[in-house]
Amino acid sequence: MLIDRLELPAAFNGDGPVSKQIAECLRQGIIDGLVSPNIILPSVREMAVQLGVSRSTAARAIEELSAQGYVVAEMGSGTKVAARLPGELEEKPSVRDEHAPLKEVELSAFARRLMSRQASGAISTLVSYNGPSLKDVPLGIWRDLIARHCRAGVEVDSSSASQLSYAPEPFGYPPLREAYASYLTRARAVKVNAERLVVFASRNLRLDLIARLLLSEGDLVAVEEPGFSTAREQLLARGATVLPIGVDSQGMKVDELIAAGPVKLIYVTPSHQEPTGAVLSMIRRKQLLDYAAKCGAYIIEDDYDSEFRYDGRPLPSLQGMDSSDRVIYLSCLWNVLAPVTRLGFMVLPAGMVQAVHACKSLVERDVSYIEQAALSDFINEGHLEKLIRQKRQVYASCRQSLISKLESIFDRQIWTAPESAGLELLVRFQDGFDSQTIESAALQSGFPITNTSWWYFGNPRPLEYTISFTWLGEEEMAKRLEHFASLLSA
Repeated sequence: MLIDRLELPAAFNGDGPVSKQIAECLRQGIIDGLVSPNIILPSVREMAVQLGVSRSTAARAIEELSAQGYVVAEMGSGTKVAARLPGELEEKPSVRDEHAPLKEVELSAFARRLMSRQASGAISTLVSYNGPSLKDVPLGIWRDLIARHCRAGVEVDSSSASQLSYAPEPFGYPPLREAYASYLTRARAVKVNAERLVVFASRNLRLDLIARLLLSEGDLVAVEEPGFSTAREQLLARGATVLPIGVDSQGMKVDELIAAGPVKLIYVTPSHQEPTGAVLSMIRRKQLLDYAAKCGAYIIEDDYDSEFRYDGRPLPSLQGMDSSDRVIYLSCLWNVLAPVTRLGFMVLPAGMVQAVHACKSLVERDVSYIEQAALSDFINEGHLEKLIRQKRQVYASCRQSLISKLESIFDRQIWTAPESAGLELLVRFQDGFDSQTIESAALQSGFPITNTSWWYFGNPRPLEYTISFTWLGEEEMAKRLEHFASLLSA
């Protein structure tokens, strides 16, 4: 009997209506080949008797199979299995042998370099989260600004309504570019107008785009040693030859760079060097600009963390001091407004505007209008600079509290960097500690400490760490530090 061959259950207790359960059992039997094409099925009455269900239930099951294309009703001859199954099931998908070796993919040179660096351990995961305090983010204001532009976008008579339609502008929303250009002029003495300012959905794309446009295979790029690992890895992945230049308390050693000869590109973080916290001195800023002008190099000035300097006024940007138009300026608000926005910004030399426009039109044609419009209002209404002032005051207190607590607990067993900027504090443990014990204690206690080895291109400095002091608050930080110290002394 056909029903017996299909091994339909005597009672249907699964999910959903009984008719659907019957249809599914029949469908699976057809797919598995238990019923050949063109075989005539039992009548609705016979199926109902054999399964112990009502005729209407059996009829609905057949109707569902017919609608899916598995059975065909023909006048005078009953219902039979379709000669041709639905297209997507004509061929069963092949099942890969789990023990068979994976077929190797032919990767590009870019991908091979990237995978090689990852396998070597050069691209690492941080021990701890490192970033701004989330509790200080003005979510209420941001929500209201987002809502404002959402409402404007659906109002028929609103001039903003057309902005929600697809109208790509590769360089970003013009009002935001105007607002951010004005902010950079006020805060960082950057020489900029909206035509030379570019908005990115993510800060990570900026350097990669510049590398595509300016670097050929093997071109020499100077970077700080130690320095921001992600930037270095992006340059290496694009085929650059990296030239590590040492760093001291005055930032990049420009004399060392000059002695090395001409390079194509210089990546530098003059406002707050990672991980040392050093600020590039005024003398070295002038030396670096003179060197770039003489050898025809471009300087990529990553001004990350420039907002948070706790002693004295910040030095002006390299871009603002440049008279040769050799500086590409990078800025973002991640350390101020994460996670509500991760937009990145770039200020271009005049000679690069057309090339960047052409490239960005391909790799990132447009950025969320709503996010850009909200940020534009956030800046124009004074919220950004107010927030930075508030955070600077809070973070300065957190930093000093951490230093005092470290000195109280460890005395001379730990050295703390004197540089007063950024969101992290550089520390070095003295002899008598080992990195494995330190990192194990940090993981157990949740103390936000990070080994600086990932910042080094060459041999890392032993027992050197950064401590993020911004996201826990003074009381919680003190509690975790005490737990961390107790584990070290156990």
